[in-house]
Amino acid sequence: MKGELIFERACFLRCYNKNHNEFPFNQSLPNTNMKSIRNYLIAVFLGLLFAGWNWQVARAPQDESTVMPATAFTQVENEQDVTVIPEKAPLPAVNNQPESVNTVMPEKTVTLSELGSTTATPKIETYSCANGTAGSGEFVWPADNHSLSGNNYTADHPGIDITAGEGSSVYAADGGIVIAEGNDTASYGNMIQIDHGNGYLTVYAHLSVIGVKICQSVEAGQWIGAAGSTGNARGAHLHFEVAQDGSYISPWNVLP
Repeated sequence: MKGELIFERACFLRCYNKNHNEFPFNQSLPNTNMKSIRNYLIAVFLGLLFAGWNWQVARAPQDESTVMPATAFTQVENEQDVTVIPEKAPLPAVNNQPESVNTVMPEKTVTLSELGSTTATPKIETYSCANGTAGSGEFVWPADNHSLSGNNYTADHPGIDITAGEGSSVYAADGGIVIAEGNDTASYGNMIQIDHGNGYLTVYAHLSVIGVKICQSVEAGQWIGAAGSTGNARGAHLHFEVAQDGSYISPWNVLP
């Protein structure tokens, strides 16, 4: 480059035209070329610098302090506003009523007319018999065993299931008169009903043998039949019921 400049300057001195005061070529051409190359290099440098800065920004890790934690929310919308409720928020109280603890429900009184809604509905005819034996009000156990083999007395089961094997003896719980006997088509199977003449009635169900007749008088402890599993029964036992003044009562209230 230096040699070219010396050559051009020598040509300039040799070729100067005094009459026209002109140069044979533009003296500023070498300087113009140098400026163009310089500007081009500066542009390339700035482009590379800008591209490198963008690359660094793209690879830079995110600042964890600016990332909001993900929280699960349930959004409930209505016509007027929007309420944001956390998923694990406690349920609102209803009517502001505290929960009842150890609430005691009143005992249900079951009447004879409700028998169809409690266990079975006896489909056996009862009779009104004159000159029957009246009971003393002192009950005896209607079976030799004095223990339960199944259900106890409840509002849905108005009697007790007494342990009694197939064919074992069944006794009248008190003196009275037989007002019903036969096979109940509902679920009691073979059954006997005794009116004790003092407001008490007793029922003996699921019998295998019926040993008394309609309007027959019986004494307390008298044999009246044999236990079995007729009707809706899961194995042999004696289903025993007691009613007083038209309503069922727990047999445990009268048994010794």
